[in-house]
Amino acid sequence: MDRRPKRFYKSAGVTTVKGQYQLALDTRAARTPGGRAFVLPTLALADAVAAEWERQEDRISFHLMPLTKLAATTLDHIACRRDETVDGLLAYVDGDVLCYRTESPEDLVSLQMSTWQPLLEWAATELDVCLETTTVLRPLRQPSTTVASLRRFLTACDDFTLTGLAAIAQTAGSLLIGLAVTRGRLDADAAFRAAFVDECYQADRWGGDPEAELRRQRLAAELGDADLFIRLAHARAR
Repeated sequence: MDRRPKRFYKSAGVTTVKGQYQLALDTRAARTPGGRAFVLPTLALADAVAAEWERQEDRISFHLMPLTKLAATTLDHIACRRDETVDGLLAYVDGDVLCYRTESPEDLVSLQMSTWQPLLEWAATELDVCLETTTVLRPLRQPSTTVASLRRFLTACDDFTLTGLAAIAQTAGSLLIGLAVTRGRLDADAAFRAAFVDECYQADRWGGDPEAELRRQRLAAELGDADLFIRLAHARAR
């Protein structure tokens, strides 16, 4: 039995409301699952969300609407839970994947260094965030000054950036990778390679099984969706 909701509208579009952009279904203002007005900050993001609704067929497949889900999350949850969101992001700091290095084999050590060290140096220079690294299998405790710097940066982020950043950090297991994407230091492909250095190394060396490959494709898609969401949320009108 197909439990997906039926498509209840003929067309999806965008209307302008006080300088922002409202998702409209059959010219009626759409609302989020939480009952809030589905209003977005840029025409680019609103058009992309409307396009997801327009592409639906007889049944609505929400798993094929990543931008809609991220936008609804922003409006229903992030906007009213900013402090909680920032605290959740800071929870990634001590376990950031970039900070845990292997001691062997040498080619993996080299790959981790060449992929991760430039990001750590970028964070130190651009964000005033210095993360410690380890090769020991025990949790790190990053300096309180580092956490304080990150908190200031995250607090200054807008709601839509926080949503995309949270999605990337969750998928990548790294707040720093998320920050690099939001600041334009990494695109989604580079973020995936940085987040899954070890896994991709093993797949290249020993071959990957189909299930693992499907998982990597899903994770890459999640990073791509979050990256696109952030860029569209800040796209300037042409």
